[in-house]
Amino acid sequence: MRLFWKQFIGILMILVVMFTLFGSVLIQTSFQTALDREVEAALEEATLFHYTLLSSAESMSNTYSLDQKVIIELLKTIDENAGNTADVLVLYDANRAVLYRRGKETNNLPIQMRNFDELVWQLAEREEIHYLDTMVRLKLGKSEYYIEKNRNVQQVYESRDLLLTQYRAVVGILMGVACIFAALLAYGFTVPVRRLSQATKTFATGDYTSRVKPMGKDELTVLMKDFNSMAEQLETNIWELNDAVRRQEEFTGAFAHELKTPLAAIRLLTDSILQNDMDMETVREFVGDIGNEADRLTRTTGKLLSLTKVDGQVSEDCEIIKMAPTVERVIRMLSGIAQQNSITIEADLSEDSPVLILEDDLYQIAFNLIENGIKYNISGGKLTVHLLREEDNAILRVSDTGMGIPEDALSHIFERFYRVDKARSRATGGSGLGLAIVRAIVQRNRGEITVDTEVGKGTVFTVTFPVFETEVDAL
Repeated sequence: MRLFWKQFIGILMILVVMFTLFGSVLIQTSFQTALDREVEAALEEATLFHYTLLSSAESMSNTYSLDQKVIIELLKTIDENAGNTADVLVLYDANRAVLYRRGKETNNLPIQMRNFDELVWQLAEREEIHYLDTMVRLKLGKSEYYIEKNRNVQQVYESRDLLLTQYRAVVGILMGVACIFAALLAYGFTVPVRRLSQATKTFATGDYTSRVKPMGKDELTVLMKDFNSMAEQLETNIWELNDAVRRQEEFTGAFAHELKTPLAAIRLLTDSILQNDMDMETVREFVGDIGNEADRLTRTTGKLLSLTKVDGQVSEDCEIIKMAPTVERVIRMLSGIAQQNSITIEADLSEDSPVLILEDDLYQIAFNLIENGIKYNISGGKLTVHLLREEDNAILRVSDTGMGIPEDALSHIFERFYRVDKARSRATGGSGLGLAIVRAIVQRNRGEITVDTEVGKGTVFTVTFPVFETEVDAL
């Protein structure tokens, strides 16, 4: 059975019991009040009749002998003068023999009495009619008598039955209203439950933004708020879990990409040695560069293992270095590729400045930006590398005359694995991680990277670091 019907039936049953109890108490109270009035009136009438008879008998005792005949006549006279208020009037002698009867024979045994002048009463039903019987025991002259009076109280019971019938009709109407009220109340109670159920189902489908709007100030409202708190915490945990998975995947791609850079350099140097006639001094220089690349490969491996842990933090093992030597080494490393693609590299490194950064980080930044400027340039194009100083900022600016970046892709180029021209990226070996790694390294070293581009004319990447003057910063 659904909760709505359980609530509806439960509320309806409570209302039925309430109406029944209230009606029963109300009708019974009204009935008892009316019956008490009848009893009180009957007792007052019987008492008055009793004392009138005693007084009359006492006044006549000096003139007449109070025999049974006189007592009967006196009783009849008083009854007629009282207007025959009782439905039945019976006079008994001491042996309970009937001396006089007015009204229908009741066939009742007289009420047992012990004391004189004692007035007692009882309710009796005869032939489906209710009577109130009163009896008094008295002594008139030397004889003992019993006087019984029966009062018809059937109208009290009929009034009760009529009231019951009317109340049942009223209850029928009220129950119709109560059904509507119970339905509305049950609906109002189950609405929050249904909303919670719907939110739970939505949550189970993977929509972790599902929430319920609290209604009212009862316990269900508290439950809805607790659900929202739980859903919010669960959404946060799931987002963190998904983010951890995403970062792990990105780490794997970045790891492979970062390994590729020194390996490509080593391959380039070895090909140059094997394919060209060089003097021994040049060979030694290239072999030294190969050793440096191998060392950098080892360092890069260790650095990438901690890349996800230091994202957004300043590295603690930075060093103060000039930017020009590292940038110059990168240009020399990539000059062979530039010549193969008929790209002219122009470098202006005269405005060099000291910065606080790992040399390997600066190398990675310069290598990725210059390599991209070569890969995505046009044949016969130009690549310009500038080092600038603007107030307290050291600037590395790499400009190319390539194809440029479309406006709709500009906001995505620093996302990991994003490639503007996927076909060309695959052909040139790009994985879409280079710029993402550059931005991560720049931000980790308190720097900033921006891009300006114009489709068909080229792109300019600008990396800015705070200048680190040893004498000033040491203070």
